[in-house]
Amino acid sequence: MKVCAISDLHGYLPQDLPEAEILVICGDIVPLDIQRDKPKCSKWFRTRFLKWVRNQKFEKVFAIGGNHDFFLNAIYHNDNYIERVLYHNDKFELLEDSSSEYISKDCKIFKIYGTPWNHIFGNWAFMYTDDGLREIFKEIPKEVDILLTHDAPFGTSDQCLEETFYNYKKTNDEGVLEFPHIGSIPLQEAIIEKKPKIVVHGHLHSSNHECEYLNDTKIYNVSLKDESYNVKFKPLVFEI
Repeated sequence: MKVCAISDLHGYLPQDLPEAEILVICGDIVPLDIQRDKPKCSKWFRTRFLKWVRNQKFEKVFAIGGNHDFFLNAIYHNDNYIERVLYHNDKFELLEDSSSEYISKDCKIFKIYGTPWNHIFGNWAFMYTDDGLREIFKEIPKEVDILLTHDAPFGTSDQCLEETFYNYKKTNDEGVLEFPHIGSIPLQEAIIEKKPKIVVHGHLHSSNHECEYLNDTKIYNVSLKDESYNVKFKPLVFEI
């Protein structure tokens, strides 16, 4: 089965996505200029995003929230509100520490799990302490086929590689520019324990977009935008 994976749209709704059976979106969906306005985000989500989803040729679209998706964080604790926003769209499924089974066209069953949480680094959505994340990640089933996360696991595709992005670079004693690892240690631990086949994430726009491995698990950063929020990277398509 072919899977198309994207993340960090920040309001960008691409019209020319490559062909695949399903689409997965790893958070940061809503536009930056309305990200903290829950009513505006709710309206945009219903009228723009879900309309875009319906117009896609994928059989199913799975998504999680990200640290900019404040309105999704708000409805995480409010079942009635989530029903109003999502309108039970049969083509779209929002995963919030939850799993789904997808039966492909060739009648194979694929298990997909999504969790939107990030380690704390400011006043953003879906943030939790490391101890809290460890409790949340206990719910990830073992050996799922695709794990959707927003954060990156520590040590794997978690270095911001844009030299202009000053927050996450430093110069060592020899004057060489270094890019420290800034991913989530609890997520790294969970992936090692749970052994998903493939992990797709976003969040760190400019980290390595090539396949990396954490033991036998394939890790992909699928952010579309760079640190300046310009569209830079292509959607990922992989076979599973």
